Amino acid sequence: MERNRNRAHGIRQRKHVNRIAKRCPCAWNEAEKTHATNNQRWQKWCYLPIQYWREIAQCCTTPLDPLDLARLAVLGSWRVTQGIYRFDPDLYTALIETPLINPDDLLHRLPAWGVYLEMPGVVIADIPIIGCYASWLIVDADPELWLLLDPDDPTDFSFSRFVFKRWQLNTAPHGIAPILSLLQAVCDAQCEHPPLSIINTRKHEQLMLAPEQVTYCLVVNS
Repeated sequence: MERNRNRAHGIRQRKHVNRIAKRCPCAWNEAEKTHATNNQRWQKWCYLPIQYWREIAQCCTTPLDPLDLARLAVLGSWRVTQGIYRFDPDLYTALIETPLINPDDLLHRLPAWGVYLEMPGVVIADIPIIGCYASWLIVDADPELWLLLDPDDPTDFSFSRFVFKRWQLNTAPHGIAPILSLLQAVCDAQCEHPPLSIINTRKHEQLMLAPEQVTYCLVVNS
């Protein structure tokens, strides 16, 4: 896997983050403070359990529906590291045409709390997509993989057509097998993943610093 940075790219994903932030102006500060003061209460693979995102949503300018809450939680988890994973064409074809899904807890080893997979040419739920945000969340004490499918529309930054999917370990994929296969490849990749920036406040609490641009990671055959 190789990595490169380019400020000209990642505009679409950052616009998604900024749009939900406009509806919840205090969301990221509240999320960082909540994680800093409470993260010992849950497993490290989760940035914030959904119960805390529900509390943060109360600061939004308008009430959030269930899809809005998913946007807030998944985009908020991805925002911390902003990694976009791009696959070698041959590997990509093999993974989506013949998905291989390990039924154990492999996906808990995502390299970040949220990732974005580039998925050109894939149709899920009858909607052509170009990518997918993925994040593990804790919902009522149980782990759930939350997915936001990014529609193939270069002009739509409002995510009005986003498709929201939820998945639990050891259950049927229900059409998302290609996504799970790609995520496993990301988990297995030996590479330098997007870094996590942390600062200490005057009260010695650790807060996250979102990067100024996305990090692209190229997934290749090992």
